[in-house]
Amino acid sequence: GIKKEDVEQKIIGKYKESFNLECKGIYLKPDQKFIDNNSIETSIIKPLIGFLNTYSGNGLLCLGIGTLNGTPNKIVPIKKDIIKTQEQLRAIIIGNITSIPRYGNAPELIIEDINIDENNHIFFIEIKRIDEYCVYYSSITQNGYLRTNDETKTLGLAEIFDLVSKKNFPRIFIRFDEKPVETTH
Repeated sequence: GIKKEDVEQKIIGKYKESFNLECKGIYLKPDQKFIDNNSIETSIIKPLIGFLNTYSGNGLLCLGIGTLNGTPNKIVPIKKDIIKTQEQLRAIIIGNITSIPRYGNAPELIIEDINIDENNHIFFIEIKRIDEYCVYYSSITQNGYLRTNDETKTLGLAEIFDLVSKKNFPRIFIRFDEKPVETTH
């Protein structure tokens, strides 16, 4: 697995956020004991949906890494009592991402939990779209998102439908189990 030292040596200051890489911290008020929907939306759901709606449909979110001008510059660890496990994080993600049309296959998620110390960790979340014809949006805000270059753009309803129409080309379905309808002239 990945260790804190690997993150410090190989990621901090070495990359820039891009089309398929985003770094986010989770910033809570000092007395806040639970992650709220606003933090879930901005730190987790928005970047992941942004990746899913791109042409390639995949990306890596480094959750618990802060940036300066688009370059990862420091570890901002997530308290283990805020997000306890990979399973809890997976449930948060799957529970808050939906699509038009409703997806047949949930996006593929690979989550790496990196221990910082006994009370803190960070997560690397790799997401990959399975259903190419789906357009994804947030169950929390109903917003769609799209990653362009190194930023995630919020899509309005019209833009979501535009994206849906581009992905849904006509398909022909023929059923052979029914008799053709006879017409009389």
